[in-house]
Amino acid sequence: MALEAVRERKTVSELSSQFSVHSSQIQAWKRTLQERAHAIFEGPTPAKREAAREAELYEQIGRLKMVSFRQGCTNRFEGFGIIGCRDDT
Repeated sequence: MALEAVRERKTVSELSSQFSVHSSQIQAWKRTLQERAHAIFEGPTPAKREAAREAELYEQIGRLKMVSFRQGCTNRFEGFGIIGCRDDT
């Protein structure tokens, strides 16, 4: 509906009647679309990239912990602050 309002093929009043939505709501959607449409074509923001990278690293840490426990609980990951059991044999 916001896209129809931006195209301006029909008036906001006509769209309001057609879709049974208040004209001020259509105006708000139109304004939001016009202000933020560029974000659709942009890549992720630096904050989103950083959050994705952080999540990926936590996932890798989790996998390393599981590998460590499955392979006899060796201490090779101890320097990274990963808790494991000691293999003193």
